Amino acid sequence: MPFATAPAGHRPRRSLARFLTGLVAPWFALPAALAQVGDRADVDRSAPPAHWTLPDGRRHAPEESARLLEVPAGFRVEVVAAEPLIQDPIAIQFDERGRLWALEWPGYNWALRDVLPGLEKLPMPKGRVVLLEDTDGDGRMDRRSVFMDDVDWPRGLQVSRDGVIVMALPATAGPTNA
Repeated sequence: MPFATAPAGHRPRRSLARFLTGLVAPWFALPAALAQVGDRADVDRSAPPAHWTLPDGRRHAPEESARLLEVPAGFRVEVVAAEPLIQDPIAIQFDERGRLWALEWPGYNWALRDVLPGLEKLPMPKGRVVLLEDTDGDGRMDRRSVFMDDVDWPRGLQVSRDGVIVMALPATAGPTNA
């Protein structure tokens, strides 16, 4: 029998998993939708609240930046990778072999070029996935390999087996290789 029909007046039951997915999925999508408000530079340009203490705007060396972080007792911060080995990371994950996978997106704040005066209007660079490895066992990454290049609008990555799954927005104009 290729298919069956329900008797007249009978409503098929939705599975519990399908029901819960429909109930819970919007709550997972809501934060992502609200986070996108940050992509619009003209939404809020008000001054920060008076009780905020803003740090100085100086650039710090990676080791100095690590020392400035406040962490709970018993924790420590160690620098495992810094520029020029890694550039513009928006997501990182360690795999089971201690390698560092990073999603680099030099175009993350590219929209600011339209807002801030004096910045040259250039085409937005694409993202890439890089793999950083510690080859000498000193706890600092010292080898860089580009795993995937030219990723349009990357958003995240997830380590999986001996590679990664890359999340990216779908292409809206023309083909993409992400």
